[in-house]
Amino acid sequence: MSDPNKKEGWFNQPENVDKLIKGLYVACALSILPELLDKVFHWHLMHPYYAVEKIPGFYGIVGFVAFVVIVRGGELLRKVIKRDENYYD
Repeated sequence: MSDPNKKEGWFNQPENVDKLIKGLYVACALSILPELLDKVFHWHLMHPYYAVEKIPGFYGIVGFVAFVVIVRGGELLRKVIKRDENYYD
């Protein structure tokens, strides 16, 4: 049986999960803000070597794509090296 004195976790409350998701949206928007300000005010703080690096949010996009490739690659690798439960018996 569950303990009636036990408090519910912070992540189990829907309003807190909504706050967390909104906070992540704000963090993502703030992470691209310096790059956009550099483009708008022509501060030339960034010195791209390749033309593709001039795309706003380029490094965020590359990071996201790399994350997806790693996760999907892990799923494929799991299918290749997964063994039955009694494999070593």
